[in-house]
Amino acid sequence: MHTLEIDKKSIEPLIEKQIEQNENLNYLLEEQKELNELGRAINLAKEELENSYYEMKNKITPKFTQQLSYLINLITNEKYQILKLDEQNNLIVELQDGNYKNCNSLSIGTIDQMYLALRLSALEEITKEKIPILLDEAFCYYDEKRLENILKILYNNYDNQIIIFTCTKREKEILDKMKVKYNYTEI
Repeated sequence: MHTLEIDKKSIEPLIEKQIEQNENLNYLLEEQKELNELGRAINLAKEELENSYYEMKNKITPKFTQQLSYLINLITNEKYQILKLDEQNNLIVELQDGNYKNCNSLSIGTIDQMYLALRLSALEEITKEKIPILLDEAFCYYDEKRLENILKILYNNYDNQIIIFTCTKREKEILDKMKVKYNYTEI
């Protein structure tokens, strides 16, 4: 009996260790299963993102940059005619001599004009609804001619409600000169 007790005492820790190792193994196998499922989900998401990027680059981006170029051409009296994204997805503009220049190196006023053209182009791509266009001090760096150009563009090309917040009277003067009907509120 003494030998049985010794065997029991030496075997019990081994059995407990074996049970603990089996539990750890089951836990690790369950973790591996979850990680494999997560890996498949990540790969599927990656594949969908790549497909979406390809579709955007080949279907949406050309239409978007065409509208963007159209607007900036009108705003700048044809000084800048073509805007597009380069290989690094930077916005570049074609100069009158046919060379391209990164938009970041242009004047603040021209960058603001391109930014507004970008937002208006995005609006047309995002929705066909006539949602309000809110412009808060959007023209502060525009010269008089380009301000007149953008106001004509907004008036002639957009049926949306357009709300302009400004601290100057330039917009009002140009709209009056254009004989545009609008509501004016001074605060």
